[in-house]
Amino acid sequence: MPTAIPPFKVKDLADHELGRKEIRLAEHEMPGLMELRRRHSASKPLRGLKIMGSLHMTVQTAVLIETLTALGASVRWVSCNIFSTQDSAAAAVAVGPDGTPEHPRGIAVYAWKGETLDEYWWCTAAALLWPDGSGPDQLVDDGGDATLLLHKGLEWERAGAVPAFDPKADPEEWGVILHRWTIGARRRPRARRGGGRCLAASGRSRLKIRPQACKLWGDSARSWTSREWVFGAGAAAARTRLTRCSASRTFTT
Repeated sequence: MPTAIPPFKVKDLADHELGRKEIRLAEHEMPGLMELRRRHSASKPLRGLKIMGSLHMTVQTAVLIETLTALGASVRWVSCNIFSTQDSAAAAVAVGPDGTPEHPRGIAVYAWKGETLDEYWWCTAAALLWPDGSGPDQLVDDGGDATLLLHKGLEWERAGAVPAFDPKADPEEWGVILHRWTIGARRRPRARRGGGRCLAASGRSRLKIRPQACKLWGDSARSWTSREWVFGAGAAAARTRLTRCSASRTFTT
C-alpha cells in the first residue's frame, strides 16, 4: 500500500459516469435526504464538522455522503466490507458531481471491491486521518471497525505500547490491525486528542434506508434532525475485541 495517503483510492475513475447515473436514480428513492438538501444546503448546519464513514460503498451510501457534504461537513469514507463496494459508486463520489477524472472534485473515498485484509485496514486508517493531521469529530460506522481502531488506539497509547501478535492464539485479522496501527503511528493523530468529542453512530440492524424521522447525531453545541438514516449489519465488533472507553459515546439502534 502507498506510504503517503492519496486524496482518494478507488478501482477506476473511468466508472464515474455509470456511477453518477446510478446515484441520480437512487436520489429519487431517498426523498428524505433530498429534502434535507433542499431545506438546509444554503445554511450548511454541518459546517466545520469532520465526519468519517465506514459503510457499504453503494450508490445509496453515495447519496448520504453527498448530502452530508451539501450540508457543510468535511467527509472521508471507506467501505465496511471488502466485497460490498460498487466500484462505479466509489468512482462517482471521488470524481464528484462537478468534477472529471482528470480533475476530481469529490470527497476522499478509499474503497474498491475485493480488497485484501491489509488493504481494508489501510483504507480505514487513511480515512481517519485528515490532510492537516487531525481526526474526525464523528463516525458513521457500520460494524464497528473504525470505532475499534480508535478505541484500541486510545488504549495502546495510554499503555505506551502496541501488544505483540500471537499467530498461534490470535486471528489473522488481529495481526493486520496491530501491524497497520504500528506503521501508521508517526502520521496519525493521537487517539486521545479526539477521544472526548468523537461520536459514533453504529448500526446493528439489516442494511436499509429508512425514510422516517430520527435524530441526526450531534454534540453539546449543536443538534440537527434527519428524516433518513442508515443502519447496517456488522460482525466486526463480535469477531474482534472492542473496548469501549468512557471518553467516547457510541449510539446504536
